[in-house]
Parts: sequence; structure tokens; C-alpha cells
Amino acid sequence: MNMTEGIEQEHCPKCEKVVYDAEGFPAGGKRFHKKCFKCKTCDRKLDSTSVRCHEGFIYCRPCHLKVLPNESPKIYLDTSLIQPEDGKGCPRCGGIVYEAEKVTVKDDVYHKHCFNCKRCTRAIDSLISCVAPDGDIYCKVCYKVVTRPDRPQIITDTGMIPADEDKVGCPRCNGKVFEAEKMNTKRGLYHKRCFNCIKCKNQLDYFKAIEGPDDEVYCRVCYLRHHGPGGKNMYGDKTHVDAVGEENLQSCGRCKGKVFETEKIATKGGWFHKFCLSCNECKANMDASSFFNGSDEEVYCRHCYAVKFGHKKKSDYKGWMDVQAIAGDAGDKNSCIRCKGKVFEAERMVTRIGSYHRNCYSCIDCSKKLDSVTCCEGPDMEIYCKSCYSFEYGTRCRTKNKARHLSFRPRNTHKQEDTLARSTVETWVIKAEKGDQDWCPKCEGKVFEAEKMTSAAGLWYHRNCFRCVECTRLLDSLVACDGPDYSIYCNKCYSVKYGPQIRPAADIDVKLLDLTSLKNEDPEKNCPRCGGDVFKVEAVNTKNRSYHKKCATCASCAKQLESSTTCLGQDKEIYCKGCNSRKFASAGFRGTGCSTWVDNEAGNTLRHSFQAF
Repeated sequence: MNMTEGIEQEHCPKCEKVVYDAEGFPAGGKRFHKKCFKCKTCDRKLDSTSVRCHEGFIYCRPCHLKVLPNESPKIYLDTSLIQPEDGKGCPRCGGIVYEAEKVTVKDDVYHKHCFNCKRCTRAIDSLISCVAPDGDIYCKVCYKVVTRPDRPQIITDTGMIPADEDKVGCPRCNGKVFEAEKMNTKRGLYHKRCFNCIKCKNQLDYFKAIEGPDDEVYCRVCYLRHHGPGGKNMYGDKTHVDAVGEENLQSCGRCKGKVFETEKIATKGGWFHKFCLSCNECKANMDASSFFNGSDEEVYCRHCYAVKFGHKKKSDYKGWMDVQAIAGDAGDKNSCIRCKGKVFEAERMVTRIGSYHRNCYSCIDCSKKLDSVTCCEGPDMEIYCKSCYSFEYGTRCRTKNKARHLSFRPRNTHKQEDTLARSTVETWVIKAEKGDQDWCPKCEGKVFEAEKMTSAAGLWYHRNCFRCVECTRLLDSLVACDGPDYSIYCNKCYSVKYGPQIRPAADIDVKLLDLTSLKNEDPEKNCPRCGGDVFKVEAVNTKNRSYHKKCATCASCAKQLESSTTCLGQDKEIYCKGCNSRKFASAGFRGTGCSTWVDNEAGNTLRHSFQAF
């Protein structure tokens, strides 16, 4: 008989399946499965500390706040709704004033919201409030206005007082100008308030005002705009006058109006008014010294002329052209040796073999771009880079067959049937298009997937071509280094050619270095001992000369010296402090402690033994 029969089993509210005690999670008086114990909104897993219940559902804390936000207490902005029982409320609104919002002035009590100036309604506090005779409160400014009505007011209308009959008033308002406010001009006296620009109405002073030919006052900007270069003519008149009959030849090139002598500016395209002389592109105003004549008989500013006709004009060049499109004549010296196309002077690269296009001027072996410094002409009438030339005909070709180097390279002379057989040994047999991903930079052959070796730059090489350009060692992805000349090197050759140059750590290695091989053009900068050039890293400085660190030893006892322990003797040799005092100090000093010194022969013996070590 089942023990659970007759007992009511609890069900999960989410999936409505039976929940056993071992897997139940209680929440809100109910039990949930572990996989069902999630937020209803975001399905986030919950626990006993983060669960929130609402209307039989469970939520996480953020979602519970969104479902049932906390209601804030209502704020009553209308303070007059609640009337006081004794009739003594706020003098402004008449409402009751509670202790938390009370502001007391003498015997009156105000709300904080109602405590403002009666005249300007500005919010004030008890420090700047003033009680007027009418019993109300004002700010300090309004209090002076209310309590002093007989205070003289400032007259803003300057035309209220007319000028005298025998004197001319202000040209703007025709009012009388007093001494304290006058601004003097050629036309007359202005009020300070009326002394502004006739166009933009900006207030002016003597430093900013400019009087125009129409006896008006202008600011600097408006004066240049209406009477300066590119503005109106000298008379201030801009009326259009049509050119009639023979006057059409003297008409303005911009507006086709008649051009008078006083406003004429002559260009190659014709005459222009001063106010019509503007750039045809950007419409900028110009004068007689700042315009440029275009080939279309129009005038331009400097920038627009350079963009349309000058050095800033966009080129019609569309990229590299097919150099074989124009074939050269047979036997012509101007034909390219590589592609047989005609070579023009702007792209000519000259060698002893002949002329090349700039695009064709590359090594025949590795296809590296060349210049006049890195090009080497071979006896097979081809050009090579220095590295490939040394392997083919230089010092590195000793292990190769001499007959191969003195004969022409058998290119494209094989038969079609043995192409695949030869391609397993001669990787250049099957050619690839230059610039494709499967193009080998070393032999220009096609690289198949089974023999692909990839460099760090993403270039594909044959397995046999993936060699160091210096020592021809076969490389793999772990020891290959891409050089700045787009060649590949082994680790050792790369460090020798492009790595940091460091000094040997051992003193014996330093003494074995030959420092006399490098000479400086200035003999004074060479080491006095060995005559070699002294670099800053290895320099030991004296008063006027520099020594190698290896050569900076005492001339008497061969002690190694530094810049701080070096003494220059009277014979222009360097000594340690003891030997310098013994040889060149006073006689009394030389006699002290002489038993501890060695003689010249002992010093030579010691120096020779040290050098032998």
C-alpha cells in the first residue's frame, strides 16, 4: 500500500507539477521547483534573500519595484486650501502655517513658498527683507522705490529736451547734448546713448567708431562692408547703370552695367566694378591685388585658382597603366628590356644593359624593386638585387656550377609535357599572376597548398624558397623573421643585420676587439692610444681627449681608469692619482711612502702580464 495515498500533495504554482520536500523552495506560502524558482519578468534565478512575492508570483528586487513602485506622499502646493481656525494665517494666501514651513516677520507668519517681495515677487529670506509702512514685505531694491517716490528718475528718452535754436542737436535724436554726455564727430555732437553704428546699432566709442563718406558713424566691420575693398564705391552709390552702344565694351564682366573711371578694376577678362570683383567660385570679395585671372576669363581668389587651375587641381591619373600597350620599335634604345614596351622619359630607369620602365625595374630572381643604388647588372644581361647577384655571380656562388652562371638562364624553353615534372624541382616553371595570394616573392612561381610556407607578413613561399636571404638556411615558422626590406631572415642573420648592437660582457672579449679599424675624419676625436674612433658608449673623457674603455689605463702601472679617477700628466699621458703624484708632484710629496711604490720596470712587467691575460 502506498504511504502517500490519501495525503494531499503540494504542486508548484509555475509548472503545476508535484513538489517534493527535497526539492522545494518556499516563497509566499507556496513551494517551487528549483528550476521554476525564477523571476517572472526577467527569468533570473532567485534564492531566499532575493525573492519578492506579489499577487502569487515571484520577482527579483528590481522587477518588483517596477511592478509595485512605492507611492510618494502627496504634496499640496495650494497652501490656501487649509484655513486657520483663529483667522490668523499667512498674509499672502490666508492659509494655515505649520511649524515646519513657518517664517516669522514681526507679528506675521508666512509660508516659505509665500515669503517673497510684493512688488517684484522675488523669493527672499529674513536677512534681505524689509517691512514697508503698509505692513507688507519687500526686497531692499523695491523698498527704496516704494518708500522714496520723490527720488529723481533717469531720463532714457534723450529727445525730450530739444536743442537750442542757435545750436545743432544730436544728429540721431535732435535732442540737446550736455557736456557730460557728448561724443564729438565731424558731423556734430552725439549723446553717448546715440553714438552707435548706423547699420548694426552696436554701441561705439572713439576707438571703435569710423566716420563714413556719408557723414554717418560705422563700426569697423560695417565700414569695410559698405565702403572698403569689395564694398560700395567711394560715393556710396551702388545704382545699376546700363551700358548702351559702344559702352558695352566697357561694361562690367559680372553685372553688365556701366563702369565709371573711379570704380574701375581692369582684368584680363575685362572691367569690373569694385563691388563686383568677387571670386567666381566662393564669391569672396577681393581687391586689385588679390585676384587671379583664370583661363576662362573669370577672376578667382588664390585658393580657388589653385584648386581649379594650379597645383591643387586633381590629377586625371587613374593608376598604373599597361606598359606593354605602346610597343617599342625593334632595336630601339627606348624599348624596355623586360616587357618590350616603349619607355618615356618620365619613367625611364637607365642601366648599362638598356632602359626599363619603373614598374619593370625589379630583380629577375626575387622580384624585389630596385633603384640606382641596389641594382646589379649580370653577365646574362639581366638585373639583380645585391643579395641575388652575390648568390649567382658573387662570392656565395663558389659551390655552384660555374657553367650555369656564365650562360643564359633557360626560361620558358621547356616542353609542355614535362612542366609538372620540372615544377617539383624548379618552382618558377608554373608562373602565377603578380599580386595574387599564391604568388611566390622569391621565384615568381605558383604556390600550391601542399608546399605553402607563410611568413608573418602573410606572403606565400615554396618550401624550397623559404630560406634566409643571407645564409640560405631553410626556415620554418619558428625561426623566420621578416626584415624591413621585405625579405626573410633566420634569427641569427636578422639580429646581426637589424638587431641591437651590444658590447661583449667579458673583459677578455673586449681586449680582443680591434678598435683601430674605424677612423674619424677629425684626428682630434680619435683615441690617443690606438688611433681609433671613440663612440659615446665606450668613451672615458679627460680634459680635452677621449679614450676607449679598453685603452683608458694608467701609463705607469696599467691600472684600469675611469673618468673620475683619470689624471692628465704633464707629458699628456693619463695616470692614476698615485702615479701622477709620484711623477709630477712636489719633491717632498714624492719622497713620502716611496717604499710602497714600484719602479718603471716593475710597472712594465705588470702591464705586460695583464695584457697577456
